[in-house]
Amino acid sequence: MVKSGRPVIVLSCAPSGRAQLVTVVPLSTKTPDIIMPFHYQLPKSCLPQLGMFQQSDSWVKGDLI
Repeated sequence: MVKSGRPVIVLSCAPSGRAQLVTVVPLSTKTPDIIMPFHYQLPKSCLPQLGMFQQSDSWVKGDLI
């Protein structure tokens, strides 16, 4: 997945001794060809109303963490 300025979700649970460690999950407006358990559809109302993400739902691409 290559795209300049791709929106992501940053997940952090601040594990002991690893405060700088986070998990970054990319988002896409393209529906996966085959929807798998690691894909998750986010309604557009759940995201900041910025750019292309105002137009349609987004997908968490959990296989690209």
